[in-house]
Amino acid sequence: MQQPDYTTNPFGGAPSTPPVEYYRVGFGKRLVATLIDGLITMTLVMGVAIVVMSLGLPNMSVVDEQLNDIASMYRMFGIPTSAIEDIRGFLGGILMGSLALSLLYPLIEGITGASPGKRVLRIMVANADGSAASLPIYLRRFAVKNIANILQVVALLPGLGFLEGFGFILSLVIFFGCFAALGAARMALHDIIAQTAVFHREDIR
Repeated sequence: MQQPDYTTNPFGGAPSTPPVEYYRVGFGKRLVATLIDGLITMTLVMGVAIVVMSLGLPNMSVVDEQLNDIASMYRMFGIPTSAIEDIRGFLGGILMGSLALSLLYPLIEGITGASPGKRVLRIMVANADGSAASLPIYLRRFAVKNIANILQVVALLPGLGFLEGFGFILSLVIFFGCFAALGAARMALHDIIAQTAVFHREDIR
Protein backbone atom coordinates (compact mmCIF):
# COMPACT_ATOMS: atom_id res chain seq x y z
CA MET A 1 0.00 0.00 0.00
CA GLN A 2 1.51 3.31 -1.11
CA GLN A 3 1.78 5.92 1.62
CA PRO A 4 0.39 9.40 0.92
CA ASP A 5 2.85 12.23 0.27
CA TYR A 6 2.97 14.44 3.35
CA THR A 7 5.78 16.66 2.11
CA THR A 8 3.42 19.15 0.45
CA ASN A 9 -0.03 20.51 1.19
CA PRO A 10 -2.24 20.54 -1.94
CA PHE A 11 -4.32 23.32 -0.40
CA GLY A 12 -1.35 25.58 0.21
CA GLY A 13 0.37 26.49 3.45
CA ALA A 14 2.66 24.33 5.53
CA PRO A 15 3.03 20.62 4.75
CA SER A 16 0.54 18.39 6.56
CA THR A 17 1.79 16.36 9.53
CA PRO A 18 1.79 12.61 8.93
CA PRO A 19 0.34 10.31 11.60
CA VAL A 20 2.76 8.26 13.72
CA GLU A 21 1.87 5.12 11.73
CA TYR A 22 3.54 6.74 8.71
CA TYR A 23 6.91 6.52 10.45
CA ARG A 24 6.60 2.97 11.76
CA VAL A 25 8.54 0.25 9.96
CA GLY A 26 6.33 -2.24 8.14
CA PHE A 27 6.32 -6.01 8.05
CA GLY A 28 8.75 -6.40 5.12
CA LYS A 29 11.78 -4.70 6.63
CA ARG A 30 11.11 -6.32 10.00
CA LEU A 31 11.04 -9.71 8.27
CA VAL A 32 14.41 -9.01 6.64
CA ALA A 33 15.85 -8.13 10.06
CA THR A 34 14.46 -11.39 11.46
CA LEU A 35 16.08 -13.37 8.65
CA ILE A 36 19.43 -11.70 9.31
CA ASP A 37 19.10 -12.53 13.00
CA GLY A 38 18.21 -16.10 12.07
CA LEU A 39 21.39 -16.50 10.03
CA ILE A 40 23.51 -15.06 12.83
CA THR A 41 21.86 -17.33 15.39
CA MET A 42 22.37 -20.41 13.20
CA THR A 43 26.05 -19.55 12.81
CA LEU A 44 26.46 -19.13 16.58
CA VAL A 45 24.64 -22.40 17.29
CA MET A 46 26.91 -24.26 14.87
CA GLY A 47 29.92 -22.68 16.55
CA VAL A 48 28.72 -23.85 19.97
CA ALA A 49 28.10 -27.35 18.58
CA ILE A 50 31.64 -27.58 17.20
CA VAL A 51 33.14 -26.41 20.50
CA VAL A 52 31.05 -28.85 22.55
CA MET A 53 31.93 -31.74 20.26
CA SER A 54 35.63 -30.84 20.09
CA LEU A 55 36.03 -30.49 23.86
CA GLY A 56 33.81 -33.45 24.66
CA LEU A 57 31.74 -31.39 27.07
CA PRO A 58 28.90 -33.24 28.84
CA ASN A 59 25.34 -32.60 27.74
CA MET A 60 22.53 -31.49 30.00
CA SER A 61 20.39 -34.38 31.25
CA VAL A 62 17.33 -33.21 29.32
CA VAL A 63 19.45 -33.03 26.15
CA ASP A 64 20.80 -36.53 26.80
CA GLU A 65 17.26 -37.89 26.94
CA GLN A 66 16.50 -36.50 23.51
CA LEU A 67 19.82 -37.75 22.13
CA ASN A 68 19.17 -41.26 23.45
CA ASP A 69 15.95 -41.37 21.44
CA ILE A 70 17.79 -40.20 18.32
CA ALA A 71 20.62 -42.71 18.89
CA SER A 72 18.12 -45.56 19.18
CA MET A 73 16.66 -44.62 15.82
CA TYR A 74 20.12 -44.51 14.22
CA ARG A 75 20.94 -47.99 15.57
CA MET A 76 17.82 -49.32 13.86
CA PHE A 77 19.38 -48.27 10.56
CA GLY A 78 22.67 -50.01 11.36
CA ILE A 79 24.79 -46.89 11.80
CA PRO A 80 28.08 -47.75 13.61
CA THR A 81 28.34 -46.86 17.31
CA SER A 82 31.41 -44.65 16.74
CA ALA A 83 29.50 -42.58 14.18
CA ILE A 84 26.51 -42.35 16.51
CA GLU A 85 28.72 -40.95 19.30
CA ASP A 86 30.10 -38.29 16.97
CA ILE A 87 26.56 -37.41 15.94
CA ARG A 88 25.51 -37.30 19.61
CA GLY A 89 28.27 -34.84 20.40
CA PHE A 90 27.40 -32.56 17.51
CA LEU A 91 23.62 -32.70 18.03
CA GLY A 92 24.11 -32.21 21.77
CA GLY A 93 26.02 -29.02 21.04
CA ILE A 94 23.31 -27.85 18.67
CA LEU A 95 20.57 -28.50 21.24
CA MET A 96 22.46 -26.79 24.07
CA GLY A 97 23.45 -23.88 21.84
CA SER A 98 19.86 -23.47 20.65
CA LEU A 99 18.58 -23.58 24.21
CA ALA A 100 21.00 -20.93 25.43
CA LEU A 101 20.71 -18.63 22.44
CA SER A 102 16.91 -18.81 22.40
CA LEU A 103 17.04 -16.35 25.29
CA LEU A 104 20.52 -14.79 25.18
CA TYR A 105 20.34 -13.59 21.57
CA PRO A 106 16.87 -11.93 21.85
CA LEU A 107 18.07 -10.36 25.10
CA ILE A 108 20.33 -8.12 23.00
CA GLU A 109 17.18 -6.43 21.70
CA GLY A 110 15.64 -6.63 25.16
CA ILE A 111 18.46 -4.51 26.56
CA THR A 112 19.43 -2.22 23.67
CA GLY A 113 16.17 -1.97 21.70
CA ALA A 114 17.67 -3.40 18.52
CA SER A 115 18.86 -6.86 17.52
CA PRO A 116 21.94 -7.12 15.28
CA GLY A 117 19.59 -7.63 12.32
CA LYS A 118 17.71 -4.44 13.16
CA ARG A 119 20.98 -2.56 13.58
CA VAL A 120 22.06 -3.58 10.08
CA LEU A 121 18.87 -2.01 8.73
CA ARG A 122 19.10 0.99 11.10
CA ILE A 123 15.76 0.31 12.75
CA MET A 124 14.94 -0.15 16.43
CA VAL A 125 12.18 -0.49 18.98
CA ALA A 126 10.59 2.63 20.45
CA ASN A 127 7.39 3.59 22.21
CA ALA A 128 4.28 3.34 20.06
CA ASP A 129 4.14 7.15 19.75
CA GLY A 130 7.64 7.28 18.29
CA SER A 131 9.44 8.49 21.39
CA ALA A 132 12.58 6.76 22.62
CA ALA A 133 11.83 3.79 24.87
CA SER A 134 13.54 3.00 28.16
CA LEU A 135 15.13 -0.24 29.37
CA PRO A 136 11.99 -1.36 31.27
CA ILE A 137 9.97 -1.00 28.04
CA TYR A 138 12.55 -3.00 26.08
CA LEU A 139 12.49 -5.75 28.71
CA ARG A 140 8.69 -5.81 28.81
CA ARG A 141 8.56 -6.27 25.05
CA PHE A 142 11.28 -8.93 25.27
CA ALA A 143 9.30 -10.85 27.91
CA VAL A 144 6.11 -10.78 25.83
CA LYS A 145 7.78 -11.62 22.53
CA ASN A 146 9.87 -14.44 24.00
CA ILE A 147 7.44 -15.80 26.59
CA ALA A 148 7.41 -19.19 24.85
CA ASN A 149 11.21 -19.52 25.04
CA ILE A 150 11.20 -18.39 28.66
CA LEU A 151 8.61 -21.03 29.59
CA GLN A 152 10.48 -23.75 27.72
CA VAL A 153 13.65 -22.99 29.69
CA VAL A 154 11.75 -22.82 33.00
CA ALA A 155 10.12 -26.15 32.09
CA LEU A 156 13.54 -27.79 32.43
CA LEU A 157 13.34 -27.32 36.19
CA PRO A 158 12.05 -30.31 38.19
CA GLY A 159 8.28 -30.43 38.44
CA LEU A 160 7.69 -27.69 35.87
CA GLY A 161 7.73 -29.78 32.70
CA PHE A 162 4.03 -29.06 32.12
CA LEU A 163 4.97 -25.47 31.18
CA GLU A 164 6.49 -26.74 27.93
CA GLY A 165 2.99 -27.31 26.53
CA PHE A 166 1.96 -23.77 27.41
CA GLY A 167 5.15 -22.50 25.80
CA PHE A 168 4.32 -24.27 22.54
CA ILE A 169 0.81 -22.78 22.45
CA LEU A 170 2.11 -19.29 23.20
CA SER A 171 4.79 -19.64 20.52
CA LEU A 172 2.03 -20.14 17.96
CA VAL A 173 0.12 -17.14 19.28
CA ILE A 174 3.19 -14.91 19.09
CA PHE A 175 4.14 -16.24 15.64
CA PHE A 176 0.77 -15.53 14.08
CA GLY A 177 0.60 -12.27 16.02
CA CYS A 178 3.63 -11.06 14.06
CA PHE A 179 1.41 -10.81 10.97
CA ALA A 180 -0.56 -8.06 12.71
CA ALA A 181 2.31 -5.82 11.58
CA LEU A 182 0.81 -6.06 8.10
CA GLY A 183 -2.06 -3.87 9.31
CA ALA A 184 -2.30 -0.11 9.14
CA ALA A 185 -0.95 0.29 12.68
CA ARG A 186 2.23 -1.67 11.76
CA MET A 187 2.36 -3.27 15.22
CA ALA A 188 2.80 -6.98 15.89
CA LEU A 189 0.85 -8.55 18.74
CA HIS A 190 3.80 -8.23 21.13
CA ASP A 191 4.05 -4.54 20.17
CA ILE A 192 0.37 -4.01 20.90
CA ILE A 193 0.72 -5.62 24.33
CA ALA A 194 3.95 -3.76 25.19
CA GLN A 195 2.80 -0.53 23.48
CA THR A 196 5.87 -0.38 21.27
CA ALA A 197 6.60 -0.17 17.56
CA VAL A 198 9.64 -0.33 15.27
CA PHE A 199 10.96 2.87 13.68
CA HIS A 200 13.92 3.99 11.64
CA ARG A 201 16.48 5.32 14.09
CA GLU A 202 16.37 8.84 12.65
CA ASP A 203 12.59 9.02 13.16
CA ILE A 204 12.68 8.31 16.90
CA ARG A 205 12.14 11.44 18.95
